[in-house]
Amino acid sequence: MERDQSDPGSCVACCTQNLGRSENYGELDRKSPPEVLPLWSFTHYSIISFAHTVLSAIVNFFRSITLADILNGLKTIFRGIFIDLPQLLWSALKALGRGIEKTLIAFFGYLYWIVYYIIYGLIWVVMFVPKRLGEILGSIAGGIAKAFRELWIWISPKSMA
Repeated sequence: MERDQSDPGSCVACCTQNLGRSENYGELDRKSPPEVLPLWSFTHYSIISFAHTVLSAIVNFFRSITLADILNGLKTIFRGIFIDLPQLLWSALKALGRGIEKTLIAFFGYLYWIVYYIIYGLIWVVMFVPKRLGEILGSIAGGIAKAFRELWIWISPKSMA
């Protein structure tokens, strides 16, 4: 149906004719039912179009990434794992220790300090002998190493020059 530009009602008639409506807007035309596209054909192309758009966006994003971006990202990840996380854990443990100490001081007062120094002294006494034995064994091993070096110099003097 050709649309007449002078008649404003002809636009409604033209548009409603394609939808299966009569000249009276809102009233269905009993002679010609409206054309309905199958749902699968409409969604099939829409899904393919959406998938293509998403795939194109992902490819364009990865094309814009440079080696410097990857190295900066790895540096940030490794810094977070090996520097920031241990610092965070250490500061949290120190804060926890301070909190526990303040709580015990609040509960027990001077009794806490007495027990603290007694335990500290016992640990020092228990660890004194093993530390001294370690120093003695280290000096003995150092002496043996120097003896073998001197022996090797006596056997082959040119190899140690």
